[in-house]
Amino acid sequence: MRKMVHFVHFYFGDADETFYTGIGTAIRALGHGEKVQVILTDKKFYWVEKIPTETDDFRIFKLKNKNDINFLKEIINSSEQELILISDIDILIQNNWITAEHLKDIALKLKEKKEVIITSMSFYKSIANIADYCSHFSKEG
Repeated sequence: MRKMVHFVHFYFGDADETFYTGIGTAIRALGHGEKVQVILTDKKFYWVEKIPTETDDFRIFKLKNKNDINFLKEIINSSEQELILISDIDILIQNNWITAEHLKDIALKLKEKKEVIITSMSFYKSIANIADYCSHFSKEG
């Protein structure tokens, strides 16, 4: 049996562009039959809940306070989702809900079983150092 290889994607820069890239990758994975978990931190992206899906394979969770960080731990221990998108981590870090270093550790643990996409407006060296794909996005215009 072939062992699955999972990657960490780190998209940073313009919030809209990084999120659209991350959600596009997640939707593509969903189309290939993978189960997807989207973790939202920014209210402006709550429109994602309206994406029509006919299965329970596309789940959305909104982090609203520091206590919700425990949900990330549940995902690590869950074997259900195959791709995890954690959007706009700046809100988590700026509100002192989690550190970039701790998020890096979570991503490494998740990577053992799942594909991980992290989006951010800021560059975090600790996350970039463990990312298999690291891309900067800026809005043209």
